[in-house]
Amino acid sequence: GLDSDAGAFLTDNYWPAIMGELGFIGALCMLLLIATLYRAILKRTAGNEVGMFAALFGMTRMCIDSLVTGSFFHTTSVVFMLLIGTAIKSQILKKDE
Repeated sequence: GLDSDAGAFLTDNYWPAIMGELGFIGALCMLLLIATLYRAILKRTAGNEVGMFAALFGMTRMCIDSLVTGSFFHTTSVVFMLLIGTAIKSQILKKDE
């Protein structure tokens, strides 16, 4: 599964791929990045329960999926990140009104 004709095996799980490419320190950096995203979501959606739920649901879904699939490598993660950004932006627009 690791030859040039079967490259899909290299990215079928997220964390082993990160460990293989970046090592232990890279995996810790990715965990730190994910924790930073969670803190930013909580800070920017404070007071907007629906936006907070939508953003946290998207991030949590991708984190759980990353344990068994390459969720952050997959194209559906782009849609979830757009939804997270929309949920955060909707709160900023409400503050301006």
